[in-house]
Amino acid sequence: MYSAILIVRHGREEARCRAGEDDGQGPSLNPVGREQARLLADHLANSPWRDAVQIYHSPRRRCVQTARVLAQRLRLPCTQLSALRSLDPDSSSIDAWDFVANEIKSIPPLVPHIPAVRGGETWASFVDRTDRELHAIFERHVAQAVIVVAHSGTVAAAMHALAGCPLAQASRFYAAADNCSLTEWRRIPSPHPQADPNGQFVLKRLNVTDHLSHA
Repeated sequence: MYSAILIVRHGREEARCRAGEDDGQGPSLNPVGREQARLLADHLANSPWRDAVQIYHSPRRRCVQTARVLAQRLRLPCTQLSALRSLDPDSSSIDAWDFVANEIKSIPPLVPHIPAVRGGETWASFVDRTDRELHAIFERHVAQAVIVVAHSGTVAAAMHALAGCPLAQASRFYAAADNCSLTEWRRIPSPHPQADPNGQFVLKRLNVTDHLSHA
């Protein structure tokens, strides 16, 4: 029996934080994002993922809101994990991914060991904590299926964490994810002596968005 993690990117968010959203957790979902979350919840409720045992989510506001919609529809426990958060800082005057405004004049994966904004987190640090958390979830849920609501960066970091893609390969390859897309990883026991005794990671689906055709 394999173990499975479904990584869900949060729904589309507002362009900026509203009044009262100055806690560093970013903006809320916008109306499109709320509809995306609803469509995703309906899709999962009518799929094998209705048998998932747990939802984990990033503390960023857009992930919390997306996860709550899924948890209510699927009737699943919902747990926040700080290590699933996006690249720090999330809410600041400079977007770390804005290569015109940031300090490295590039996107973080291409300069992985230097923070893109002053006092911020490096891409290498983000990948490292995502690596530890995804492996911990797999260890916690052997032969079970869980849903992780996080970020496009989480999908990209999983390529390093689970597929073993070196950080330097970001100059040639990057796994992007659309809002409320689905990316599925499995850890499957293998009888082959050449395989890792803990199981082989299999990328089953990447950035699937068919369920959002009406959003």
